[in-house]
Amino acid sequence: MENIQNQELKYFETYQIKNSDLEEISRGIENIAESNLFEDGILDEIRFVTYDSKKLYVFTRGHHATNENFSVEEITSSMKNGFRIFAIHHSGFIGKKQSDYRGAKAWLLCDEIETTAVYAKKFPNENILYEPDMPQPKEILDVVSMAPKDPYEKIQKGKFNYLTDVMFHEVAHIEHRRLENWQEGEEKTEVFPSGQQKESFLSAIRKTKIFPQEIISLIIENIDKRTIEEMYAMLVDREAAKRYDVQKFEDENAHFQKMITDLQNKNSNQEVFTQFQERLQFPHVTGRLLVRILEDQFSDFHDRKKNIRSILEKVSK
Repeated sequence: MENIQNQELKYFETYQIKNSDLEEISRGIENIAESNLFEDGILDEIRFVTYDSKKLYVFTRGHHATNENFSVEEITSSMKNGFRIFAIHHSGFIGKKQSDYRGAKAWLLCDEIETTAVYAKKFPNENILYEPDMPQPKEILDVVSMAPKDPYEKIQKGKFNYLTDVMFHEVAHIEHRRLENWQEGEEKTEVFPSGQQKESFLSAIRKTKIFPQEIISLIIENIDKRTIEEMYAMLVDREAAKRYDVQKFEDENAHFQKMITDLQNKNSNQEVFTQFQERLQFPHVTGRLLVRILEDQFSDFHDRKKNIRSILEKVSK
């Protein structure tokens, strides 16, 4: 057993990107670019970044160049939609342990990317308000940082879909950040840009018939900034699953219907209701339920997204 554990540790500590990892991300980006699930131009400034124990690999429509601290190599690729791939030797801050390969995020701050990006557009960093005790730059690049698929699957064992739950999901987080349009000097971004937009959203949620009002009240109680962020990302990744992973989409539907049935019978099984209450504390769970409500009200994805944009988009003064 100890020998197996040592082999596992060595696998992650010494992992090197495979061509299949790069090809998987390349195909994913092309699917995203051709999906028509995102607004025009949203991909222009995003850096998709994966990594191993030695290098970062950057997929971008932009350009990266060698400087006095970091060497950049362009990797030959047949990617469409104007994307190129660059490899950058990193300083050892990532790719050295198992936890580095567990997931993805719409965030990656490191000198290797910040200083080698040429003429890249940067965006005001609202995170300086949420984590004031951490060193935070005033501006950031838009980056989707993700583990390569091979080690990711070794950890997740098929629990999540790499294309929809990782790539589409994280790009949607960046699109939502653009909607917030936070600018330096402003207060923290609240859940909704205005009281009117908040009431418009909650009014629509209260009208749903797919949950009893008791459940709706619980869902509303658990709506916060993180919940809305996850709702927006899941609005997109679920539509992506419908197109690119039909089995997962159908399995989710079956699981949802079972949950509805169980909640309707809660008087005979109070434990089900208690577990449901506890799970609502997780933003991903409540966010996914809000998406279900939106699907009930708007059968077309673009209608759902248009409605949510009208509620979440900050209007410039």
